[in-house]
Amino acid sequence: MIYKLYNNEIEMDFNEGVHRYKVNGEYKEGVTTLINSVTSKDGLISWAANLSANTFRDNIRRVFDRTGTITDNDIENASDTARKAHTAKKDKGADTGTEVHKLIADYIALKLQGVESTIVSSNTQVQHSLNAFNHWQETYNPAYIHSEKPIYSKQYDYCGTFDCLANIKGKLTMIDFKTANPNANWKTGEVKPYPKDFIQCSAYDEAYTEEYGSGCDQYMVVYVTKTGELYVFVDEDIEETKKAWVCALTLARHNKVLNTKKLHNKS
Repeated sequence: MIYKLYNNEIEMDFNEGVHRYKVNGEYKEGVTTLINSVTSKDGLISWAANLSANTFRDNIRRVFDRTGTITDNDIENASDTARKAHTAKKDKGADTGTEVHKLIADYIALKLQGVESTIVSSNTQVQHSLNAFNHWQETYNPAYIHSEKPIYSKQYDYCGTFDCLANIKGKLTMIDFKTANPNANWKTGEVKPYPKDFIQCSAYDEAYTEEYGSGCDQYMVVYVTKTGELYVFVDEDIEETKKAWVCALTLARHNKVLNTKKLHNKS
């Protein structure tokens, strides 16, 4: 897909199949790739470990309930299934998340054209997320400005596509929708957003500000989970988050330089 940015000065080519960006014929780094290269995956590691443990336990229990015994072969089979559980679950979750994002984007695009519509799905998990989205809409009454908007930063030379920009209660708000669960503390039950989600919003805001001359007042991360829960987190201290994005970008690029250097063991 070809997009014209900065009053047709910049031509961006986005290949959705491989999620790669080109600007005026040159490949550029994407926001998500840059952030993921330098942010912690602790939440995903904990999730994968718990999923593997639960999968192993459940499979062993099923075998024992059926046969009354456990063999070495049963343990090997259960271990192999548990080892792959996070990949299978993640791939299925990604498909669900993609469908939710597309339905929400299409709905907002129609709304921007003055067309009212409803969004429904025959997939139970997708519909749960859509129900949470509808609840969010009713609560915050966003006045939509952009949906699935491609951006490019001239100053920092990166690309991306943000979910949504809207006016909420008089504040220009960069919005990012998530279908995964927020970060939950298993000891206290406290639920928090992942910091990188706000840093991602800041990256989009930086590029948007460069192109349009004015930026956001706040960032909002909206978790519309596959079980129907809604979690909304707002960052109003965005100047500090902007600094965090520039630091993350600098670190990501310096790591890339170090990884390509021929560094030798001096011991």
